[in-house]
Amino acid sequence: MDTALALLLAAASLAVAYKTMRNQNKGKHRRLHYTSTWFRFTLRDESPNGKEVKTYHDDRRVIDPHFVAIRIVNTGQAPITPDDFSGPLDIKFENSRFEIGTLVQDPPNLLNFETDQIHAKDGGLSVTPFLMNPGDTLTLFGLVQGRPENASVSTRIAGIREAIHIEPPNDGMLLKAQMRSMIFELKKDWPTITRINAAAVLAPVTINPMGELPGQVTSLINGHYISNAHELNLIFTNITDLPIQEGNQGEELKFTFESTRVYNFDMSIGEKWASKDLKDRCVTLEKAHISIKLPRLKAQEYVLIRIYLSGDGTDIKLSSQPSWLEDIHMMRFDYSETVETNLANTKNRVLLIDKRLHRTWYSRVKPKFDKVNRLVINVKTQVKKKIANHTRRSG
Repeated sequence: MDTALALLLAAASLAVAYKTMRNQNKGKHRRLHYTSTWFRFTLRDESPNGKEVKTYHDDRRVIDPHFVAIRIVNTGQAPITPDDFSGPLDIKFENSRFEIGTLVQDPPNLLNFETDQIHAKDGGLSVTPFLMNPGDTLTLFGLVQGRPENASVSTRIAGIREAIHIEPPNDGMLLKAQMRSMIFELKKDWPTITRINAAAVLAPVTINPMGELPGQVTSLINGHYISNAHELNLIFTNITDLPIQEGNQGEELKFTFESTRVYNFDMSIGEKWASKDLKDRCVTLEKAHISIKLPRLKAQEYVLIRIYLSGDGTDIKLSSQPSWLEDIHMMRFDYSETVETNLANTKNRVLLIDKRLHRTWYSRVKPKFDKVNRLVINVKTQVKKKIANHTRRSG
């Protein structure tokens, strides 16, 4: 009797699970998930000389700028059609205001910009109803004014109570450093420095992963509006016990760029800022060229030249090497992971069995199955013993 009951309960459980899965595959299970991450847009609030680094969009200053990314995914097993919406899909930013951004669609034809309207609404964005098949993804990369700590997605969709928010796997963006010689290809060829220790450090000024923000977003640094701003720090240290005279026999160190553009620079000797006259004598900037003559450096003293660029500076080349330069090491900082990896993984999920049925299975049905299984094993063991005994008697 117990065996029959166990088999009956098991059959009923499997039938319910199969019906659940079939209903999902027929499109009766709908879900919408979203996740978001954000970062301070500027990595530094002021330039070394104390002037504030400001962010502008279309000549209008953005106060407390932040970069934000929001991903929306149909994680259900059914399409969401425009008719399923009772209103627009709203992306809201509490205590902050959307300025400008880019929408990335997967698939590329998710939105038809001729019919699907996107417009600003109460400091956020509003998207008219559109078709989202299972797995379709809409990602917003944007610049907002203020901290978007409580970014949210809200809409009314038939069969969906609310869009479910998923916390991202981490709350920061790390920078990675790559170092190379600008003169020697192989590390084994790097010389031992005996006179001037030269280093170049290239780093972004703003957070704009993948270059998603349009070009009309600029940073005001030392009176210049710069898009995709980076800074190139050139550090030259006199590691000898003797002073080096200004100009060092007039030889110049020169760098060139292909697409990156050079804007302005700051210069200090040790911790003291250089005068305009000394800067003009030692550094010459053009749009795609940098020329440098060393200032007078005492023993163990260094000079820092910080140059602001429009572009990532990866196209920098050493075009003229003076005799005093034995080698120069370039350290380039970049994002160790893109915003994509900071957004939670919202893959499709299939619910095969609900929690109540799960508890029933493990508390009532599975023990009976285990009992039946033990009985079957016991029967098999007894049959094997009888066969073995019969074989011995026959022999």
